[in-house]
Amino acid sequence: MEKYTSLYSQFLQESNLVERAFSLQTIMTYPANSAMTDEWESIDALRVKGMQEAKRNCLKFRTGEVPWSPSLQEIMDRIAAWKLMRQKIEGKRVSSQLLRRKLKSASLESRSSASLTESIEALNDAYTELKLFKKQAQLKRISWLEELASARAIDGNRKVATEVRQLEQREKQRCDAQMIRRANGRLRSGGISSVIAPVGENYDWVEVTDKKGIEQALLDENQRRFNQACDTPFMTHPLYNAVGPLRIGKGAQDILNGTFVIPAGTDPYAAKLIMQLKAPDCISSSEPLSVAITTEDHSSGWKRAKERTSSGPSGLQFGHFITSTRDPWILQFEATMTNFPYATGYSPQRWRFGADIMLEKKAGNFRVDKLWAILLYEAGFDQNNKFLGRAMMRNAELKNILAKEQYGSRKQMSAIDQCLNKRLTFDLLRQLKRTAAVCSNDAKTCYDRIVHSIASICMQRNGVHKAPIVCMFTTIQKLEHVIRTIYGDSTLSFGGESLWTVPVQGVG
Repeated sequence: MEKYTSLYSQFLQESNLVERAFSLQTIMTYPANSAMTDEWESIDALRVKGMQEAKRNCLKFRTGEVPWSPSLQEIMDRIAAWKLMRQKIEGKRVSSQLLRRKLKSASLESRSSASLTESIEALNDAYTELKLFKKQAQLKRISWLEELASARAIDGNRKVATEVRQLEQREKQRCDAQMIRRANGRLRSGGISSVIAPVGENYDWVEVTDKKGIEQALLDENQRRFNQACDTPFMTHPLYNAVGPLRIGKGAQDILNGTFVIPAGTDPYAAKLIMQLKAPDCISSSEPLSVAITTEDHSSGWKRAKERTSSGPSGLQFGHFITSTRDPWILQFEATMTNFPYATGYSPQRWRFGADIMLEKKAGNFRVDKLWAILLYEAGFDQNNKFLGRAMMRNAELKNILAKEQYGSRKQMSAIDQCLNKRLTFDLLRQLKRTAAVCSNDAKTCYDRIVHSIASICMQRNGVHKAPIVCMFTTIQKLEHVIRTIYGDSTLSFGGESLWTVPVQGVG
C-alpha cells in the first residue's frame, strides 16, 4: 500500500491534478455546465491512468501450493535470480535489466560475476532450502499473519486480538472454499458456463453453451427485466408527461407542496399515492441536505468498504480507493473528485457502464428467467449512492418521519425484534379473540420495478437535494450493460444513452 500511494501521489504531482480539482471545486454549481464537466472528465481520465500505473508497478503475489509468507518470497527470489544467472552464463537470451532487478530483490548484487558451477550449486541449495521450508510453511504464514495483524491494529487504532481473529477467520474461509470447489470439481468460479433459454421461432427451451449464445440469451433476459416498470402509471400518459422521468421539475414540486392537479385519466391507485407524497412540514420548511462530501465523510465511507467487493468494467477496484484513504493529500483529491458528481448532478461517462452477473437462485437451475441478476456498478458510483442513502436515513431519523413499523436499514433495530413483535401481536389477537389477517408479501423482482420518478420524490420528501438524485438515476437510465460470464465481460451489450424511448427503471 505504501508503494501504491507513493507512486500515485507522484503521478498526481507531476500531472498537476490536485490543483485542477481544487480549482474546479470552487466554481461547481447545480446543474453543472459543459466546461465544468469537460474539465472533470479530463482530470478523471488522467486519474484512472495514474491509479492503473501505480498498481502495475506494485508487487504481485503469485501463490501456489505452499502458504505464502515473506520468508517463502525470499527463497523464491533467490531461485528466480540464480535461474536467470545460469541461463545468461549458458549463452541464452536474458534481459540484463531483469537480471539486475532479480539479483537486487534477492540481495545477490555481489554475486553477479558468479561462474556457471557456482550458479548451479547456489540454485540447488535454494531448491533444497525450499523443500525444507515447505514443512514449516504454514507456521511461518501464521507468524507473518500475527505480525501483519499487529501492524494493522496500530495503523487503524484497533485491538490486536480482533485483527488476528479476523485474519485467521478469513484464511480459514478461503481454505475451506478451495477444498469445496475441488471436491465438487469446480476449480473455476465467478461466471455462468451454460444457460437454458428460449430459442427459435417456437421459443423452445434448450441448453446453450457457446459464448455468444449465452451472452445473447442473458442480455435479452436482463433487457426484459429492467423494462418491467415501463408500462406503469407514472411511466405512461398522462403522469409521465406531467412529472417527467426524474420528477425534479414543477410537477414534482407541486406534488411535494400538495398542490398538484391530478390529470384526467390517471390510474386511481396512482392518484391515491400522489396524495400521500406531500412533504412533511418539517421538511418543506427547511433547506435540503447539504451536497458537500467532506474529506472525513469520504474517508469514513471507504474505510467501511470491503476490498474484495467486485465493481464495474473499468478496471478500478475498491482497493484503489480504500488504499487512497491512507495518504492525506490523495484523500483530499479523491474526496473532491467524488463530490463533483454528487453536488452538480453530473453523470460521469465512466460510470455509465455496468456488468451484469447471473447467479443461481436454486442449485442446478440455469433457466435464464430463474437466475438472479446482480449489477456491478463502478466503485465510485456505488460509494456515492451509499453516502446518499446514509445521509437520507440519518435525516429521516432526526426528523422522525419514518414509519414505526419500518425496521430495515435503521440503527438499533433488527429483523428479530420485528419477528418478536409479530409473534406478540398474534398472541394478543388470540387472547382477545379478535379477527385479523397478516400478509407477508415477497414482491417479485421488486428492485427491477422501482420507478425512478417515485423514488426521486420519496427521497426529496425526506430532505434530499435534487443534485445527487439526478446523478444517480441519470447514470442508471443511461447505463450500458455487459454480461460477465465464465468467458469474461461480453463485447455485446444493451442499454446506453440513446436506446430507450422510455428510460429503463429499477436500481440494478
